[in-house]
This record gives sequence, structure tokens and C-alpha cells, in this order.
Amino acid sequence: MRPLFKSRSEILPAVVRKPGFFLITSVMPVFLLIMLNAGFLWMLSSQLDKEMCWRWASMLVILILLMGAGLYLIRKSRRRNSLFPVRYSFLLLMGGVGYLALVTFWHEYLIPDAESLWILDSGRLLAIQFTFLMSAVFHNVLQIACIPFSFKRGNDLFITLLASVALPVMVYVFVVLLGDWSFFGGVFFLIIAGFTLISMMLILRAVTLLYLKCWGSLAGETFLILFLGLALPMGGLLLNRKIPFPADYQQSVVYVLTGLNALVLLLSLRGFRSRLPLVAWFLQWAFFPFTLYFFLVFLPWLPISLLAMIALGAGFLILAPTGLMLLHSLRIWHTRREMLKEVSPPVLIGVAILGFLILPGGFVGRALQDRSTLHEAISYVFEPDFAAPSGYAGRPEVLKRALKNLGKHYEGRYVPYLSDLYDALVFQGLVLPQSKMDLLHQTFFGEDAPEYKEGEWHFMSTSSRRNFRNPRGGPPSTRGVLEDVDWEVSHQDGVLTATAILTLHNPTATPTEFVQHISLPDGVWVTGYWLDVEGIRKPGRITERKTATWVYKTIRDATRRDPGLLVYDGPDALELRVFPLAADETRTTAITFSAIARPDLQLSIGEVRLPVPEDVVSPLSLKGGYSLSIPAAALDAYPPVERRPFLYLVVDRSVHGLENPEAAVYEALAPIVEKWGDQIAGCRVVSVNHTVTIDEVPWAWPLDLETVLPEGPQEGGLLLERAVVRMVQDHRQLMNTDTSGALTFPLPVWILGDGQIVRTDLPLAHWMREVPEWKAASENLAVPWGGGARTRTGLVAENWRAGSCEKHHAFAIGFMVGGAGGKGGDP
Repeated sequence: MRPLFKSRSEILPAVVRKPGFFLITSVMPVFLLIMLNAGFLWMLSSQLDKEMCWRWASMLVILILLMGAGLYLIRKSRRRNSLFPVRYSFLLLMGGVGYLALVTFWHEYLIPDAESLWILDSGRLLAIQFTFLMSAVFHNVLQIACIPFSFKRGNDLFITLLASVALPVMVYVFVVLLGDWSFFGGVFFLIIAGFTLISMMLILRAVTLLYLKCWGSLAGETFLILFLGLALPMGGLLLNRKIPFPADYQQSVVYVLTGLNALVLLLSLRGFRSRLPLVAWFLQWAFFPFTLYFFLVFLPWLPISLLAMIALGAGFLILAPTGLMLLHSLRIWHTRREMLKEVSPPVLIGVAILGFLILPGGFVGRALQDRSTLHEAISYVFEPDFAAPSGYAGRPEVLKRALKNLGKHYEGRYVPYLSDLYDALVFQGLVLPQSKMDLLHQTFFGEDAPEYKEGEWHFMSTSSRRNFRNPRGGPPSTRGVLEDVDWEVSHQDGVLTATAILTLHNPTATPTEFVQHISLPDGVWVTGYWLDVEGIRKPGRITERKTATWVYKTIRDATRRDPGLLVYDGPDALELRVFPLAADETRTTAITFSAIARPDLQLSIGEVRLPVPEDVVSPLSLKGGYSLSIPAAALDAYPPVERRPFLYLVVDRSVHGLENPEAAVYEALAPIVEKWGDQIAGCRVVSVNHTVTIDEVPWAWPLDLETVLPEGPQEGGLLLERAVVRMVQDHRQLMNTDTSGALTFPLPVWILGDGQIVRTDLPLAHWMREVPEWKAASENLAVPWGGGARTRTGLVAENWRAGSCEKHHAFAIGFMVGGAGGKGGDP
């Protein structure tokens, strides 16, 4: 009688059964998981009760025992210079499965309610455990599944395929006939887990035997590649269109890479590989990260593959990457064995490493390009450096891609592993509000950004910013009432300070929340807040709105502490929230306001109005501008100087600009030419969109518009403020470097389309101060800048240099100064 098992493995390659391979798959991930869990325990330690501490300690002890057992068995195998025995795999498999089953039952009882809202979610914790341990489970299942039987391989394959199909059918019938299986509780879960393990073993054995059966036959290998490498992955992607699990992979690049991967596997066949063996070897390794990625993504989901197969055949979505991984790995293994006869091992290793780094390197390089472009765009718009060249060096198409990914990041759209890596490389915690997203899109593309809604956290994500809030109950009722408001008012030096002490009451028999909306008139600010907690006035802390709201809701929904929240609900509105108000409880809270003291001040909370003291008077309003008196004798000492206009032709080159601005230029120049005529000193053309380009050499007057007007594509938004700053800088330099330029003043001519004008709150006053120029005039009699048709030199007294006019930062192009004895002009 032939023995049931053979003495040596003839199914799996020897390298897969070596102890070192098990060190990588069964020990290193467990060590990393121990480190992660220890970090989680350290973060949560202050909030854990005794039962939670006991569970965490048990988990760590089990993981340490698993790692120690793995190291011991690996060392024992190495001493015997043998492959890793199957019985050792069985022991490690039982330990890993037992740990995962324990964590599955415990995961909702490991994290305090408050911390589950933001530090660590129970679903994410469970996903992390499966992600790290499933590599060990898979490797040991594969070893056990590929035990060689003594009967013929063809019969072995037939029986395995038949059992692979029959087992899910039997389980389906069992579940249907059983009907209500809740009676069995956790036992039912263990039964399903056991059947799932057996199903995984059968499928892995079937794929491996099928490959060995087809190997050596061109037709058989081609069929296997088309089936496992193309048909199943494409079927899974099509199913992913209806069931976006575990993420939405409906992108053209995924379909293209799937097809190219199958083509590369076909090129690895013996007939094709013989022509360019190193190229085929390189391509197999170049696409291996693609296969490996999807294998790792679906690896934590293998335990539910049996249930997924029962549910409308969705298990193919989970099992397709596993079959492709086995196929791709076996192709690489057999290609290596054949190429070692012709190529040295160092060359094979070098080519393999180079190929393996192509796709990851491309992804990282693309992410770094997005990061550089995005951060450069943000600095360009919000922190402009006018001393640097005006142009934007980034590529608009790359910026649009980065902004689109930032929107997906904000909405919580998540692709396992890749999103976390991309976020870490590009965004690094960056969050832009919708207004700034709009400004970036308006600046570089001439349109508003799409509206992004804050999305929910994906439980495989490691980004805590996306944590999905899942409170144990709904928000409380808001039936608290305002019983009374007591005002404490004082005023000094024109500033009124008022503290409103609010008495809150809960008229119901159940705990509730108090909510009050307050309207703020102009010139009123909040300067203080306190909440009475058990007779102690707890002062409020000023922080960013989202942070304050999150802290308040976390305390309200998940702890027993008493929070109060006062936030701006708009530029002129406040929202006050206090929780809890127990049944028939009365509490007090207070808000302190500061305001410009005036008798008509109207500020109310509920029906109670702020009492303004009777001795408050209306403040004086300052009207008009600065003035300077110059004695006639001093004015007559300086001869009048005529200043000529220097034109800046500002042409809109944004997406909304005029395609043919020549007619508009003629129309805009007509009144200027009529007024100034031959007095025009020259002209520069300023091309404006998201960048500002000024001609290096001034154009002589009159102009040849066909030569002067800018050409090229129209793109981006319109940054007029940036154009004004650059124009002022340019004219200042012209006055300092050209003696004839010192006798000119800038006169802009605007040639704009009907597009949006992007304003960025630039510090214009910094670039347009009049005082420094006047100071220079008083010292060296240079013609002061300030605009106007005609003025006189040296009209600045010493007290102006150190006087209050230093505070006057005027933006005045065309401002005119005249005086007695001068020709002057119309202001």
C-alpha cells in the first residue's frame, strides 16, 4: 500500500519552505505589531480601566509568545539544516488564528469611548491586527495546503478542484437550512472560521497544482496566465464598479496596468523569453510591485473569502489577487532557475532590484513633484516674494492634479497604503479651507474650486485626521432655557467692558443641552468667558473653532465632564453651548464683551439688552486726509518742474481675457493720448494672469501695437494687485536708474476682459509708501514720487520726515500736489 504522504515536498519551491522565509513572514510582522500595540497602549494608558488593561496585557503576552515560538522553531529547523516542517506551520497557524479570533471578539472593548473618537478607532485597530498577522497566516496555510500526497497529480488536482467548489456550496446550504444561527453565538463564528481556513487551503493547493500541471506546456501556461493573470483580475475590477471594496479602483491606469501585467507574464513564456531573456526578467520584476500591492491589500480580507463567495460570488474579488500573486511568484521562480544556466546571479539580482524599483520610484517621484508644485503655489499666492522674479515656475497641470488629490484627501477618499504614503509625502497634515482652495483655483485656472465635503474615515487608513466619529449614542436634546441675564458694565478711555452673567435652567426631567445664538453689532468683541462648575468659575480657553468644537463634542458625548463652548457662528454672530443641565438644574455662565463706547450701542442676549451708561458720549470721527502748509516764500524758492506720464499697458492674459485686445487698447488709450499727447515719456507692457511679465526695455512713443501686444496662450486667473506692486517696483527702479525717468510718474492703462479678479490681500502699503520718497526729496532735491501732472521739488520740511505722516501709507497713482506760484493741474 502506497503511503498517503510523500517524504519530500514536490509542490512548493524549496525557497518558500526555508526557515529564513518564515522569519520574514511569521516573525518580523509580529514584532512590528508588538511595537504598534505597545504604542497604542502607552497613548491610552491614562484612560484605561482594569479590565481594558488586562485585555491589552493579554494581547501583548500572546504576541510575544507567538514571536518567541516562531524564533525557537526557526532556530530548531536551522540546526537540523532542513526545511521548515509542516507541523511547525500548523502550530504557528493555530496561534495566529487564535489571536485574531480573540481580537475580533475584544476589539470594541479595548478603547475608551472618548479616545475612540480621535486617537484610535476600534475598527482601525482590528484592521491593523489582521494586516500584520495575515502574512504569517497565509504563509503557514500555503505550506499546509501544499502537503504532497502519494497519488497522481492529475487525480490530486481533480479532487482539490472538486472540493474547492463543493465546500462553499455545502456551507451555503448549511447557512440557509440553519436559518437563525444567532443561537450558536461565537461557536458559529469559529465554525465559519474553520471552514474558511479549509477553503483557503483548497484554493491555494488547486492554483499551485494547476500551475505545475500546466508548466512545460505552452498552451497550458498561456491558458493559466490568461485565466489567473487577466480574466480573474479584470472580473474583480468589473465587480469593483458595483462593490467598491475595499476601495474604489475604477481608474484607467489600474485597467492598463492589469493588461500590461498579463502581457508581461505572457512574454515570460519560454518561446518569447529566449529572444530577450534579461528584458523578460526585468519586466517581470517591474510589474511585481503591482501584483504584490493588490495581494497585500486583499490579504487581510482572506478570512471572509468563504462568506464572500457565498454572497453572489463576490469572493472572486478577494481571491483574484491571491491567485495572481501565486502565478507571478512561480513564474519568477521558474524563470530564475532557467536563466541561472546562462546569466550570473549578481546580474540577475541587479536587474531584479532595478525592475522592482520602477513603479514605487515613479509613484514617489510623482508625489514629490506634486508636493513641490503645491507648496510653491501656496507660497506664491499667500506669501509672495516681490524681490524674486514674478513668474510661477510650477506646471499648472501638476498643480491641478495635486489640488484634486488634496480635495480627495479632505473628502476621505482612500486607497489602502497608497493614500497614506501620498499624504505623508505631499500634504504632511496640510488642510486648506474652501476659501483658500477657491483662491488657488482662481489664481491658476480662473475658476472656483469644486466644493469638497469633509468625508468619513476609512478604517484601514492610518490617518487619524479622517477618524470617523461613531458615538455610543445620539446628541442630547437642547431644551435648556435662558432664565435671566445680569449685566456688569464699566467704561474707560472710550472703551466699554460688559460681562453678561447668564442663568440657565433645565425645566425637563432628563439631562439636556443649552444653546443660545447672539448677534454682535459692529465694534463689539468677545474678550472673556467662564462656566460655573460645582461652584467654581472655570475660565474658557481661546482656540481654533474646529478644535474647540471637537473638544466640546468629545467631552459632551463620551465623558462625564462639563463642557461649555462659545464660537463665532459668522462675522457678527455667536453660538453658546453648555452641557449638561441635569433634570431641573440651574447653572450660570458668563461672557465678557469689549466695545467702542457709544450711546447707541445695541447688544442683546435673549430679551435682555445691554444697559449703556448715561455718561457715554459719541466718539469723534476723523474725516478728510492729511494736509501740509508751506509758506509762500519757501514755495517760490523752488522752480516748478513738469512731470510726464509713463504708461503701463496692463493686458489681461487670463482665461477670461480678451482674445484680441488691440481694439480695446485703442479705446483705452484714446482719452490718454488726447490729454497728454507728446508729453507721454514711454510705455511698458505688463502681461497679467497668475504671473506678471513686464517688458525689459521700455517702448518708445508712439506705439506699434502689433509689435507691443503680448502673444501666447491665455491661462490662469488675474492677479491685479500683484501687477500693481510689480508696476510700482518697476517705476521706482526706473526713477533711480534713469535721470529722465525721475521726471515721470506711472500711469496705468487697464485692458481687462470679463473674468474674475483675484485679490490676495497683499501688503500694498509696503510697496507704495509716499514718505520714504519725500524724505529722499528733502535731502537731495530729487523729484518726489507721488504722481500728478506738475509739482515742485523739495517741498518737504524736516518735521515731516519724523512726523506722523510716517503712518500714512497711501495707494495713490495720479495723486497731484500743486501750490502757489506753480502751474498746478486738475487733481
